Amino acid sequence: MQIDVDFAVWQALTVRRKDEDDTINNVLRRIMKLPTNKGVSSEEPEYFQCRGGAIPVGSMLRAKHHGKMQSAKVTEDGIVWNGKTYLSPSDAASHVTDYPTNGWKWWEIQVPGEDQWKTLSNLRKSR
Repeated sequence: MQIDVDFAVWQALTVRRKDEDDTINNVLRRIMKLPTNKGVSSEEPEYFQCRGGAIPVGSMLRAKHHGKMQSAKVTEDGIVWNGKTYLSPSDAASHVTDYPTNGWKWWEIQVPGEDQWKTLSNLRKSR
């Protein structure tokens, strides 16, 4: 899901951030008086919810494009690649490749605390 806002709205939300680590999502949760998006216990992992499934926050994504390894990181707000946040694996992959790409099949993922990389689609099947 993506929400388009004009510059004035973006600016108003940005100035309400407490610090650099405070996300726009957190700002909106405070404004709407919603609970924080943290797990119930510290052992419960956080997930980024997107089209097609949920991806553990803190995961690293990688894929090779034109011989160059591309990498992205999963945050609570989305998938960050090249300084921009995308709201689905396919959206991020399509921006890397410049053509429509199924990000679930294109990206490999390394979940926090795990050493091995696997395709993102395998993660979706196992959850």
